[in-house]
Amino acid sequence: MDGINPALSPADLRLERRIFAASHGRDMTAEERETLERIRPPRTYPVRLAVQSYDGPIAMLPVAQLYVRDVPDLRPPEGKDLLQVL
Repeated sequence: MDGINPALSPADLRLERRIFAASHGRDMTAEERETLERIRPPRTYPVRLAVQSYDGPIAMLPVAQLYVRDVPDLRPPEGKDLLQVL
């Protein structure tokens, strides 16, 4: 099916749930692992990154600017009157 896993049948889903419930608190047997792999084969993921990594500077945008004149309880350092949250 072109690498796409079809939806599990109700019977396979019940079998998968029974195996997980029966193996709770212990290691799965080889037969249980083989059955689970048959029901739901391991997924393969792309090896390369989907997005190129960026090695340059990152711009920071202010999301809030608070002035002492607008926020009376704001206690900035001496000689400062603005708090920017980036």
